[in-house]
Amino acid sequence: MEYDRDLNACINIARRLMRSAGWGSCEP
Repeated sequence: MEYDRDLNACINIARRLMRSAGWGSCEP
C-alpha cells in the first residue's frame, strides 16, 4: 500500500519534530 508508506513517512517526520520541538504531529 502506497498510502501506508506516506503515513509512515509522516510519522517519521513527526518523531523527528518531537525530539527537536517536543511535540509530535503531522501538521506543519
